[in-house]
Amino acid sequence: MILVSRDVTSQVRREEELQAAQVFLSQAADHDALTGLLNRAAFLRGVNAALSGDSPSAEQSPERRMGLVYIDLDHFKAINDSNGHAAGDRILIHIAEAMKETAGSDGICCRIGGDEFVMALPGIADFEALQFLADAVLDRIRTPIEVFDTTLQCNASIGMAFSDGGETTAEDLIRSADFALYEAKVPGAPAIARYDAQLHERQERENAMMEEFIGALDNDGITFQHQPILDARSGKIRSFETLARWTRANGEVISPDRFLPFAARVNRMTDIDIAAVRATASLVAELQARGHRILGAFNTSSEALAHSDFLTRLEEEAKAAGLTSDRLIAEVLETTFFGADTTDSVAAARINELRERGYTVYLDDFGVGYAGLAHLGQLNVSGVKLDRSLIANVTRDRSARIITTSILRLCHALGVGTLAEGIETREQAEFIYKHGCFRQQGFGIAKPMSRAALIETVERSGDFVLPSEHARPVDLRAAG
Repeated sequence: MILVSRDVTSQVRREEELQAAQVFLSQAADHDALTGLLNRAAFLRGVNAALSGDSPSAEQSPERRMGLVYIDLDHFKAINDSNGHAAGDRILIHIAEAMKETAGSDGICCRIGGDEFVMALPGIADFEALQFLADAVLDRIRTPIEVFDTTLQCNASIGMAFSDGGETTAEDLIRSADFALYEAKVPGAPAIARYDAQLHERQERENAMMEEFIGALDNDGITFQHQPILDARSGKIRSFETLARWTRANGEVISPDRFLPFAARVNRMTDIDIAAVRATASLVAELQARGHRILGAFNTSSEALAHSDFLTRLEEEAKAAGLTSDRLIAEVLETTFFGADTTDSVAAARINELRERGYTVYLDDFGVGYAGLAHLGQLNVSGVKLDRSLIANVTRDRSARIITTSILRLCHALGVGTLAEGIETREQAEFIYKHGCFRQQGFGIAKPMSRAALIETVERSGDFVLPSEHARPVDLRAAG
């Protein structure tokens, strides 16, 4: 008898490691690393299989009914910025656990991205049953948890969609639930909204409007008006703001707060911003050729600030108009920034680049944002634009007066410029003038107007003053 033996320990170990790696890679390909929930691709496969009857869940529910709950955390960035990303991760895990407990073994749960989750429930009977489960998961999400010796509580908004058969796909359900989620996020609305026939009809109208908007955007259908900004010390127009407008084919004028969300959805905000830069630069150049040293302001979205080509395109537009950078003002929403990481954000870096290249940068809608005054010490801005909600109440509300005067004093101490928007009355103009804010904008001074009208306004002789109910000029300089 001949016995031959060989030590295969290392070979077995390698095979076990290889099998473990294969399991890990398979898990990683289909699951979110933090929460363990399915990722979007795996979720879509699972839901589509259930809808088509190719899964065990579908066999148990031959009607192919499916309910979908779309969850979006409210103010999750605030938790991250105030308590750290580790605490934010613990909140996301808490959400995942709440979903798995609610959905049960037949549910299909997914972290679709960031702080957004979806939960599919095969075999659900109707919207009432879906509402019951949505209420249950929301209650679990709202349950306070202990994180690093701190009690944290979060809230969420939920959109629901339901399919009782037909040609519905996973993407259809997600889109419908996402549209319902917009309803849930409207201030004052219930935290849970359902995608019903009424909402479907409105979505169809909005989809048609969005397609028309994209066509207008691709064919120079977005126009611009320009609102003068008064230097109250001289009574002269020293600058203006360029504002986007869209007139539909039927003649309906759509305000920016309705069409800009369309642009954001299709990642076209930068295109609108650059078109605004072009209109602004062209008008500044014409006024300059007529002998007027006027500055032009344009709105700059967070999408544009994050775009790698934005500064290059801005420089090209300024150069094409024959302007130097000091003739243009970029207005950035104060709510673009939030939290302790403001100075390290891409937007903050872009502002630094803009300032280094000679552009003026103002924080828009200042005074009602998340972080407010903290940004003045963190961002390299030229000035702030006081929000119209403060100005509207400054002559009749003590709190608004205290906040406004405090902002103006602080800006003066820091050497930061100020501009007030929303001026509608002589009393408002005089109040902020007395407290050192001389650049003023609003319907009480002038409404947005066409290019030709702005040129005529700038060239008009005499002081440009606020209208008075007594039909007499207002000498704002005397008010100081």
